[in-house]
Amino acid sequence: MKKLYILALALTLSISAAAQTQVMRVTLNNGSSQTFHVGDIAEITFGEETPAQKLAGEYYGTNTLAVGSVATYNVDITPEITANEDGTINLSFPEYDIPNTMMGNLTLGAITLSNIPYDEAENAFFLDYSNAGLKQHFKCITPQGVASMDSDYTLGTGSSVKIEVTEDGIKITNPFKLGAMPFPLSATFEGKKKEAK
Repeated sequence: MKKLYILALALTLSISAAAQTQVMRVTLNNGSSQTFHVGDIAEITFGEETPAQKLAGEYYGTNTLAVGSVATYNVDITPEITANEDGTINLSFPEYDIPNTMMGNLTLGAITLSNIPYDEAENAFFLDYSNAGLKQHFKCITPQGVASMDSDYTLGTGSSVKIEVTEDGIKITNPFKLGAMPFPLSATFEGKKKEAK
């Protein structure tokens, strides 16, 4: 019996010693790879990604901004989604410009909408942020070159965001009310996930 314990101890020590020098290489679908020292790994677990984790990433595509029912403008942008541990997501829009509108050259500032939950009824991530007190910078340079607006405006009544998974990417529907402006705005983004580098 004592011999068996000594043999088991020797085997454990030899595996432990070998593990200190061995590495594990993981190659991803995009061709990149990462190497880990086996001795540094405490635990390996397998499981399915949550809906939030599946959505996480940077997307590229076209954002269509409707100014009331008067005009519609298209611009390419790259929003980013991050996943939170509680299953919600954060959505970050970059600043973007819309030149040559009927009002002039418009700039909408960067904004992050945080803790967007999954809504079973909507079958999408959805958040009404009308009363969250969020602000977004808006600037308008008239065709005459005059800055008619250049300030942070509160996003008010009717401001919401809905993020849906599509066949090849996502669709973001984002109606919003910027300050006391008389016309509602609605942005619709459709795009695909950028490949990880």
